[in-house]
Amino acid sequence: MYTNYTYQQSELFYGIIIALLITFSSLRSLRGRKVKPFNLFTRPLIYVILGLLILLTDISPLVLVAVILGSILGILLGDRFGKGSQVFLDQGEIFYKRSPIILAIWLSSYIARVLMYPYLGSSLLYVVSIALDFLLFMSGFMLLGESIYVFREYSKLKRAYS
Repeated sequence: MYTNYTYQQSELFYGIIIALLITFSSLRSLRGRKVKPFNLFTRPLIYVILGLLILLTDISPLVLVAVILGSILGILLGDRFGKGSQVFLDQGEIFYKRSPIILAIWLSSYIARVLMYPYLGSSLLYVVSIALDFLLFMSGFMLLGESIYVFREYSKLKRAYS
């Protein structure tokens, strides 16, 4: 029989494992990855879906407003900070490198939110969790905005060398 504590430990364990898997698979994007438009948007969408799954544990009107504002701000900031990513030509193929800062912001907010899940009873922690939800969605949508920027740069480069 599982106690509540054991159940929370297993959720925490799986959340951290997911974060580590995503991080290690994302490292290729930091070193350089061939541009494939579908794959460019897949990972940020997975990050947003993971945020939605975490959000299902505690949804309220205030959380929903924070998530919507974070998402809008994230798209705008991601497009702006997308300039920190690189799109380049190597041996006739177009590659890109993502900005490590945006990924670090998303990963830290995801891990903080997962670690906080067992303690959501307190009102102070509730305010902190809303702030983390805002940050989680802002950073997830920053990655999506960065993908939009990279795709635009990829399209320009492709037209220039076609």
